[in-house]
Amino acid sequence: MDRRSAECWDWDLVHDRYHNEVDRLDLVMWVGDRLCGLALTTLSGEAATVRFLEGSPRQDCPLTGYRALVALEATQNYAQLNGKREIRVQPVVPRLEDLYRGIFGFELATPRGQDAYYRLEIP
Repeated sequence: MDRRSAECWDWDLVHDRYHNEVDRLDLVMWVGDRLCGLALTTLSGEAATVRFLEGSPRQDCPLTGYRALVALEATQNYAQLNGKREIRVQPVVPRLEDLYRGIFGFELATPRGQDAYYRLEIP
């Protein structure tokens, strides 16, 4: 997926690619009238995959440090409602490795011939 910069997804391209995806969760995070984050999760036969997650770049955003947690909680609930037993995060962004692997307990999966992703089994 092309990116406009190192920090922002091109949401028009994301929409064009996934708007016909039936099994998706569009997540918009608001605090009052302030947009704090966006995320997109899709389902596969095995898992719910967080494909895109972006937060407000403003230093005073009230969800700074919590957006990934909110997105993962919503994704876990969505996965459980749809009978999935695993959460995945893709693409793998190296600067977020400590967050997903260290704090949230995901493991890095590197299947042969496929893109890597972080994975976590749902209890």
